[in-house]
Order: sequence, then C-alpha cells, then structure tokens
Amino acid sequence: MKAAKIYGARDIRVEEAELPTLEEGMVKVKVEYAGICGSDMHEYLAGTYPMRTQPVLGHEFSGVVVEVGEGVTKTKVGDRVAVEPLIPCGKCDNCQRGFVNLCTERQGYGYTVSGGFAQFAVVKQENTFHLPENMS
Repeated sequence: MKAAKIYGARDIRVEEAELPTLEEGMVKVKVEYAGICGSDMHEYLAGTYPMRTQPVLGHEFSGVVVEVGEGVTKTKVGDRVAVEPLIPCGKCDNCQRGFVNLCTERQGYGYTVSGGFAQFAVVKQENTFHLPENMS
C-alpha cells in the first residue's frame, strides 16, 4: 500500500508500506478522508513531535471497513466509520476515573501506531464510530 511517511522537517514521502496486520478485535479501514491537524503541520515544519514513534502521520481520518478480525462484534465490512485516534491503556488511575484523555500510557494512531495518511489502517473496533448514511 502507499503511505505518507515523515522523515524530518519538510520531508514527507509517499512510498510503499507494509499492509497492516489484522489482529483479534481490530478492523481494517480503507482510508477515504484524512485531515491535516495543527500537530501534523508542526511536525512537518519542525521535523519533530514528542509523541511520535513511527513515521505514518494522520490521526484524523475516516473510511470504510474492508475486513474485520476475530471477536469483532460492533463493526462489519462495509460500515463507514470515523476513527478515534486516542488509545488509552484502560488501567492507569486516570483511565479508571474516566479521564482517558489524561492516560499516562496512552498510544495514538498517527503518533505511536501507524495513522491515516495511508491507503489502509488497522484500528481497534472500540476506536470506530459509525457515520450516518446521510453524511457525505
């Protein structure tokens, strides 16, 4: 698949990338739309971002589910979804109190996990939100 990878300041390249592996509880999304966030622009201009551990940007994206892993129950092939980029640990004190945005061990699509500036993304089913049929 093709993906946009960042290598440094003002250095983003569209190149071949490995197709994401579908695991239990996850869905494969064919990315249809991906927004450019201010943090993406900051990284493009500065070449660094504190949370980045992998090169595929894009944490604001949506698309169509093309494959589901074992154990997936709330999402099916053909569903149009938006993806929540935050991946909380679910175990830290903040998560236990419902403050997942303050998770001390959080991960994120487009930061620590390959994001939506690619043809496909594999995400947890919990991170998908169905889009209404009347929404373009």
